[in-house]
Amino acid sequence: IDTITVLADCVQLVIVTAGAGDESLPSAWLLRLVRLMRLTRLLRVLHLHIFDDVLSMIQGIIGGMGTLAWSLVLYIFMVYIVALLCRTLFGSRQVEHVHDFFNSVPRSMFTTFRCSFGDCTTTGGAPIFEFVHEEYGVFASVAYCLFVFGVSIGMCNVISAIFVESTMAAASQLDKATKDCRLQDEKRWKTSITTLIRCMMSVTRKSRATTKLSDSIDAVYSIDVDANALDELVKLPEVKGALDDLDINPDDHSKLSELLDP
Repeated sequence: IDTITVLADCVQLVIVTAGAGDESLPSAWLLRLVRLMRLTRLLRVLHLHIFDDVLSMIQGIIGGMGTLAWSLVLYIFMVYIVALLCRTLFGSRQVEHVHDFFNSVPRSMFTTFRCSFGDCTTTGGAPIFEFVHEEYGVFASVAYCLFVFGVSIGMCNVISAIFVESTMAAASQLDKATKDCRLQDEKRWKTSITTLIRCMMSVTRKSRATTKLSDSIDAVYSIDVDANALDELVKLPEVKGALDDLDINPDDHSKLSELLDP
């Protein structure tokens, strides 16, 4: 982000310098474009924990784009088949308020698309299939009802369910990847373990280690923490922070003395 901002400033400086004496250069819109690039610095705020849910939603949507694309292909194919039938049935006869909406395959597809979402009306607002019912009878009305039911209750709900499942799976993968990255962070692990050991030494010896732990190996190995001391240890703020950094469930903090069984 900092690199992009610096490059944007450099490009702006070059444009201003080069366009100072040459009015033919399109410096105005280039400057606007470069200034828009500065908005990338706003991406820094996404690193705050308050935006974790936003990042999860974005990642979930991106992960579900494949499912959404295939759903679009399936829906277009269904609309195309139904539009061909409607073109053959309703576009071959000159019926007022009906023929104009099915007189070609593209027009029939557009009308079918509208009808699948409930907007099956003429330009004047009258329902198209009221005129279809009057001219073609009950069979056409029943077919229309089955089509609307199949699309709204069947296909749309199935697509929504699969899309939600894909989105949740993508969000879960993001959480897992974030957790794995945290667990593989060697610096975080060393810092947290060092904090825990120093706190243990403080509880057991009533004094904190003032030297490097690498110089106090014998003292570290001689630490003896009983269950009561461990229960007091997990109440310290720095210990809670270290356990959180190690992704230990906060609900298990008070049970560490039982889990570790010292």
